Amino acid sequence: MQENGEVLVSIIIPMYNVENYIEKCLKSLEDQTYGNMEIICVNDGSTDATLDIVLEWAKENPQIRVVNQLNGGLSEARNAGMEVATGKYIYFLDADDTIKEEAIEELVRCSEKNELQVLFFNAETVFETSDAEEKNRAYGNYYSRKGSYEGVFTGEELFIAFIQNWDFKPSACLLFMDRLFLQNAGLRFYSHIYHEDNLFTICLMQRTERCMLYNKALYKRLIREESIVSGAKSIKHAYGFYVCHREIMKAYGQQKHTYAYYCALRKYLKSMQTQAVKAVVDREYEELMEQIDQIDTKETGAFLEYIEGAFVKGKSKRRTLYAKQATQNKKQQIIRKRQGFDWKKKARSWKKRFEGIVNKIKKACGKWIPKKVKWFCNVMITAGPGYFVYRKKLKLNKDKIYVSIVMPVYNAERFLVETLDSLVCQNLLNIEIICVDDGSTDGSLEILNKYKEKDPRIIVIEQENQGAGAARNKGLSIAKGEYLLFLDADDIFHESMCNQAYYQSIKKKADICLFSARRLNMETFETEPMDWVLQRRLLPSSKVFSSDDVSQKLFQLTTGCPWNKMFRREFVLQTGIRFQNLQNANDAFFVRMHMALAERMTVLNDRFVTYRFNSGSNIQANKSKAPFAFYEAFRAIKEELEKRNLYTKFERTFCNMALKESLFNMRTTGDECMKQVIRGRLLDEIFPYLGVQEHGEEFYYNKSEYQEMMELYKP
Repeated sequence: MQENGEVLVSIIIPMYNVENYIEKCLKSLEDQTYGNMEIICVNDGSTDATLDIVLEWAKENPQIRVVNQLNGGLSEARNAGMEVATGKYIYFLDADDTIKEEAIEELVRCSEKNELQVLFFNAETVFETSDAEEKNRAYGNYYSRKGSYEGVFTGEELFIAFIQNWDFKPSACLLFMDRLFLQNAGLRFYSHIYHEDNLFTICLMQRTERCMLYNKALYKRLIREESIVSGAKSIKHAYGFYVCHREIMKAYGQQKHTYAYYCALRKYLKSMQTQAVKAVVDREYEELMEQIDQIDTKETGAFLEYIEGAFVKGKSKRRTLYAKQATQNKKQQIIRKRQGFDWKKKARSWKKRFEGIVNKIKKACGKWIPKKVKWFCNVMITAGPGYFVYRKKLKLNKDKIYVSIVMPVYNAERFLVETLDSLVCQNLLNIEIICVDDGSTDGSLEILNKYKEKDPRIIVIEQENQGAGAARNKGLSIAKGEYLLFLDADDIFHESMCNQAYYQSIKKKADICLFSARRLNMETFETEPMDWVLQRRLLPSSKVFSSDDVSQKLFQLTTGCPWNKMFRREFVLQTGIRFQNLQNANDAFFVRMHMALAERMTVLNDRFVTYRFNSGSNIQANKSKAPFAFYEAFRAIKEELEKRNLYTKFERTFCNMALKESLFNMRTTGDECMKQVIRGRLLDEIFPYLGVQEHGEEFYYNKSEYQEMMELYKP
């Protein structure tokens, strides 16, 4: 281990067809000011003269050890090198790169002095050709860190600091590591994927107790046109990011971590996902599926869900291209259709003026607009200057809970992790997440408790299985937030949902804020907008409206689901309306009555919720087990409206809703015998009690539904 008082360093060089570069790499090691090294060259099945060159070098240099293996990829080569390494420290050097002559000496000295497990350092970029430099200018200063990181950190602490300055560089070639620490931690490189350094380095930092940054460029990274780093991206790059994401979250769940680390990790994982989407954004779905078959993954569905943004962005790119090729008038029509409304007519005068200023800023900045400037411009256009006052107030009231999220959980372990991740990463930090476990028999409660340990904003309540309605009521009883969200445990929520819905609600002093959603087909993994959960065409022109303003079509504006609505808690407490204890449709009474009683409602056009369907796990998928729950809900709504002397005002919208939903429940019942039972009860009891059959065809908005009802009365 030591020679003349010097510790032994194992330098591992994976090699594959690098005959043009390997001698320069070995020469940089030969010139080192530090001598006690073993150089482990792992030939990964090269088909050129790489192995012959290294063997010649080994004859003259006893420090060089050669390991020869069949081609297994970069990870396999590095792992093979670690298996035979004997040094106190391990260092990975890529065969087409070099290090400065003082590098090993300085890394050993710093590691020994500070008793480090891992030492990070920087690199400088060297371009092989002028064409490579022209195509990869972004890598010019990529490997130099901007921040200042003095002293020794834990891996988590240093990772958080790196992410704050976007200084995290996952390259294994910028790590100097204690071999026994690596061995005890059981860390190896994941085989047969790209971007394996992301996974290795993050898992390394999760376990590291003593690490630091040696803020000096000791490594020379060669950027070649055909390398993995700079070459054209493919499905393999996207899949590599997906596997890294999956394995990082697995490793994360095996240890306790701080909430600050969790936020930093999610931020970086999101950037990885963005890169994965960019790698395949221009490909058609059919081409993508062919390439997925080539990588032979058994997780096609989960991978497609991970990169689903590629389909949306790819379509947007193609639409933009078509728009540029069209005439100017046609282009304007496409833009208006895409946006859903004409900005020029909708914008207020201050917004018009500021758009002119934004255009001048963009023109002055050129193609690359600073992120903060871009963010400021977007906020001013979409939210207005009042948003900055709002954010200032949030900072002054750090202990106040603005939004209470109430979520019933029953056997949701399949999707629960992703749902919780989307909630704890909300842009609005002052929230509480009340999870009511409704007697789950799978691993849901264990997942909830793990998240509770990591995030104090999560409250876990246990109860015997009583249904989602009872669970929501229990969560509501302890909620402290100014506003309420009632969400489902198998959906995904946009990180801006709480922030934007709360800001819109307090700005408009609303009792209810409505927003839109999209849905994800769990069989095909395709997404589509759920325009029926918020019918924009029925909305009044005013930004704020009451139930009186839309009394004729109040219940047609939106569905009876609670997850696309934010409720003011004091308003809910004053009404005394609670969720029904039904197996399904338990939310219809709560939602419909609060909309009927609301004096101020407002709307956001954003789709904040991704609703899963065809998964067989949600309440709607099991509604056939309680085929008449919808009737119990509608009967309660009618009786409550009559009790409050509101039925006459809302009779038309109520009957239209009752007819539509009754026919839908009968139509979508899979059992033919049960369908006939529902038909008989509709005619004998439900339609007469709800008053649906008392009105003529002109009373109903959808004439075909009226005709369908009349057909039921025929013998």
